Amino acid sequence: MKITTYDELKTYLATFTNVNGESAPYDFVGAFQLLGAILSSVSKHHLDSDLDSLEETGFMLRDSEKRMLEKLLIRFGSKQ
Repeated sequence: MKITTYDELKTYLATFTNVNGESAPYDFVGAFQLLGAILSSVSKHHLDSDLDSLEETGFMLRDSEKRMLEKLLIRFGSKQ
């Protein structure tokens, strides 16, 4: 798969099941490795004002997304 636009990347990440195609089982660890890579990039390059800009776009996390982030923080937030 060749991704050439932001929308293609967003669609790929939103519909990700695994790197081996849809017939293989969902790769939970792989999905969170992708999330970790994105968070690593954001943490390196963001400015505090970027959060204001993001808020201005109307960005919102769904309740299910918030619950997943809370689970991650509870489980892994204090681990180094």
